[in-house]
Amino acid sequence: MWKFCASDGILGGHPEYGKVPGVEASTGSLGHGFSMGVGFALAAKLDGRGHRVFIVLGDGECSEGTIWEAALCASKHKLDRLTLLIDYNKQQTYGTIAEVQELEPLAAKWSVWVFRV
Repeated sequence: MWKFCASDGILGGHPEYGKVPGVEASTGSLGHGFSMGVGFALAAKLDGRGHRVFIVLGDGECSEGTIWEAALCASKHKLDRLTLLIDYNKQQTYGTIAEVQELEPLAAKWSVWVFRV
């Protein structure tokens, strides 16, 4: 962590595939990482592999339609080896979540799809 965002560190502003151990994809802020993670988790379930898939989202990404499509898919396929972590700081690039696109009640929305919040 001492070299976070340093030119000689492995942790830049966005984790890089192939540079940070365990990072399979770095997709930016449009919510595509959740869809990819759902695909990884579904493939693992279908193949009988027992590993877990972890996805990190910013709360601002939760305004993207692909997030809710991925949530529907994860719920449909009962992907119980999928863990979604949301950085719930109520900020995004263009302002606060409330200013840009209100998301509340965010926890209630996730619990609809059997995500533990």
